[in-house]
Formats: sequence, C-alpha cells, structure tokens
Amino acid sequence: MKNKKILIIGSNDGFSLEKMYFRGFKSLGCNITFLHAYSIQKNFINKFIWKYLRFVIFKLIKNKITRHIVSNKKFYDLIIIFKGIYLNDNFILNIKKLSPGTKLINIFPDDPFDTNYFKDISNNNVIRSIKHFDHVFIFSKKILKKLKNKFPKNDFSFLPFANDNFLHKKFKITNKPIYDLSFIGTADKDRYNLLKQLSEFKIILAGNGWERFNIPQNIKYIKSVNFFQFAKTISKSKISLNILRNQNKKSHNMKTFEIPAMGGLMLTEKTSEQQDFFPENKACLMYENINDLKKKLKLVKKNHNKFNKIKKLGFKLSKRHSYKIRAIFVLKKSLINV
Repeated sequence: MKNKKILIIGSNDGFSLEKMYFRGFKSLGCNITFLHAYSIQKNFINKFIWKYLRFVIFKLIKNKITRHIVSNKKFYDLIIIFKGIYLNDNFILNIKKLSPGTKLINIFPDDPFDTNYFKDISNNNVIRSIKHFDHVFIFSKKILKKLKNKFPKNDFSFLPFANDNFLHKKFKITNKPIYDLSFIGTADKDRYNLLKQLSEFKIILAGNGWERFNIPQNIKYIKSVNFFQFAKTISKSKISLNILRNQNKKSHNMKTFEIPAMGGLMLTEKTSEQQDFFPENKACLMYENINDLKKKLKLVKKNHNKFNKIKKLGFKLSKRHSYKIRAIFVLKKSLINV
C-alpha cells in the first residue's frame, strides 16, 4: 500500500471527515496528499459570501483543484473527493482528461438526492456528475439502493462512518456522573422538541445553534465542544443520547461510532444498521419512540452501574470500526491488486 499515491480533496479542518480519512490512509503508509478546498467553519463575512455568492466560490475551488493537478504533474492512483457540492459534469471530465489512468472516487456523507441548493447537502449538478466517478461510497444502505437504481452501470459501495483513533478517546473518569443524560449535536427543531419532553432528567447539552431556542431549566447548555471536551462531557453523564436527523433515519450517523469509542453508554434510535454494529442491549441501548426513550432513561438513572457491561462491549466493538479499517475497504474496492 505504501506505493499507492492518493489525493484527498476537501476541508483540512482537523475534525472533518476527510481529515479523519487522511489520518487513516496515512497510518497505512500510503503516499497521500491533501488539497484543502474550503473551510467548514466560517466567519460572518464568509458565511454571507457562501450563502449569496457560492457560485463564485465553487468556481474558485474548481480552479484551485485544476491548477494543483496541472502544476504537480503527478500521477495519482486515486483522487478522492468528499461530497463536492461544487462539482459539475465538465469539471469531472476535465479532471479525468488531466489525470488519465487515475481512479476518481467520491465519498458522500450526506444524501445526494437532497438537492436544495442552499442546504449545503447536494444539488442537481452533483447528481449529474455521479455517473462520471469510478466508484461512489455512501453511508446509507437505503440511499445506496436508490443510487444503484438510478445509475445501474456505476459502481457503488456501502461505507459506514467510523471513529478516529486520534480524536475519539475515552476520558479518564475521576468522579461519578453528575448528569442523567448528555446530548452533543447541532440544534434543530425536532431535536429541541424531543429534549423538551425530558424534563424529569438532568441533562448536559453541547453543540452549535442552540442559542436560538429557549433552553429548559433542567438542561445545562455548554455551547460547542472540541473532541476532548466531547469525551469529558460524555464521562459526566450516565447515558449519551444519539438523535438521528432525517437523512440518517433507518441508518446511522457519525456519533453511532464516536460515542462508544469515547466510552459512553449510547442510547440511540433503533435501526437495523446500528444493530449490526452495536447489538441492542449488548453493546448499546435503543429506543423506538418518546415513551420507550423515557423508560430506558429511567432504568439507567435508577442504577447506571448495571449497564457497565453494555458500555464496555460497545467500547470494545468500536475498535472494529476505525477510519483506518474503512480506508482499507476503500482501497480494496477502488484499486486492483492492493
């Protein structure tokens, strides 16, 4: 694998999915280059430009990628684009022309069929460009089926999220948990309405965007956290809640793997995909509705030590799901004779 030359294109922010894969490929000894296309975190001015003039940003990104490939004159075995909402047909075809013999890969961590231009998930140009990739990896079996139906001649693979050995570490617990429940995630109305119904539990909450909601008194909000603080927050609670967003319903999300890897007792929405990774009542807890959720929370609140065995198995199983292991899968699916 050491002789495999790979170019990753995406955001170089330390917490980004592409950066996690970069560390995974690097740990395998691949000859890997990272091209920073754009930042996920933006200041007010950049947010304004991104919202109203993103077509200009898209053009600049494509020019930057083209210049890199032309100026380096370096043959890559793989060029891996993460999502790439700036894509279009002509750009992909031009990249293939500039780098003949290179396999062009897309790792798509969202729903490509959600084509609302201003949601930063996908758009019609992305859909049209999919057929030009040599292989597309998608996190959801449900979306995978849709892609195969729409593009029967293309190669697609199910690629779950994972955990990063560099970021997702267990925090050393020195005191007993002081919260019944922790939830870490970006705010939205559905998540707020669910948490609002858990008034009998002491909750610690972290994530972006919660300032616009009226936070109930039983919830302590600590704003956004880094991964060290993420693990520390989990260690302060008896249970860690995972609420799936609409695009992840019946599937899984990044926290499916991150919470167990950080030593948390995960309580997540019930899905068959998550059952495959972390069997219910053996490596995690699952709920089907609000009444089921409250019932599980009461059980853990009453005696959380009874659930240590589940938490330990979840942590053990998380070791099977690192981005290094996912990187091996990507190589095997994308290259011959790896």
